Amino acid sequence: MVRIITSGISLSLLPSIQVSMRDIRGALDKAEFALLLGWNDIAKRYRRSFFGGFWLTISMAILIGTLGLIFGALFGLPLAEYLPHVSVGLIFWAFMSGAITEGCSAFIQSQNIILQIRLPFFLHVIRVFFRNLVTLGHNILIYPLVMLIVAKGPGITVLLAIPGFILMALNLLWIMTVLSVLCARYRDLIQIVQNLLQVLFYATPIMWLPETLAGKPIIEVLKFNPFYHLLAIVRDPLTGSPPETVSWTVCIAGAIAGWLIALLVLGRSRRHIPFWL
Repeated sequence: MVRIITSGISLSLLPSIQVSMRDIRGALDKAEFALLLGWNDIAKRYRRSFFGGFWLTISMAILIGTLGLIFGALFGLPLAEYLPHVSVGLIFWAFMSGAITEGCSAFIQSQNIILQIRLPFFLHVIRVFFRNLVTLGHNILIYPLVMLIVAKGPGITVLLAIPGFILMALNLLWIMTVLSVLCARYRDLIQIVQNLLQVLFYATPIMWLPETLAGKPIIEVLKFNPFYHLLAIVRDPLTGSPPETVSWTVCIAGAIAGWLIALLVLGRSRRHIPFWL
């Protein structure tokens, strides 16, 4: 009896997943157009600006230098240890929070295109992701400068940052897909997500090191924060240490479960999205 019910549920979900898969394949086939739209967004944002997107990099560098000196002194940590930690943390937090925040409005901001041209919905998610990827490309230039200043190299573990970033991107894309659908239907959710990200900033080891809370019960609670692990699988290799196995496990499981949810949400809501805009 249970087996029959389970198989029935699986069959009822299958059409939604198939619809989403076709949408994603269509978006990937038109990825060049999505990148063109994203690049046009960046060009419009920094039109007539001499430094363009590097203004964000300059601001990020100033922020890293200021916070690194102040909080490093407050925590009593050597600059060679704390500055790489906070720099990589801030750079990738800005990427993750920016992608998620803008992902909430992916369909809303593309309203005119969606209502006039029939395109895969996932294409608009790629557009937003690419915009933030370009900004990350600018900001990551700060990382080698920081490592040069503190005279420290990440070692061979830096190669683990590649699969770590791929996992981070996969998780961000499913989060953006789900939120873009939900926020098109429920606009107040955008403000809720923004406020939640502000709280998660302090619950994620960006300004503080996990080692400083070692042995305290609070660190076990903070490890339930998925961004704790998403950041760890990229930052730890870049700062010279391999990520914990639990971080890899959480991120892989999150990507699998999250994409299943994203496929169901997009598949079931796809035909309603234009009416919500």
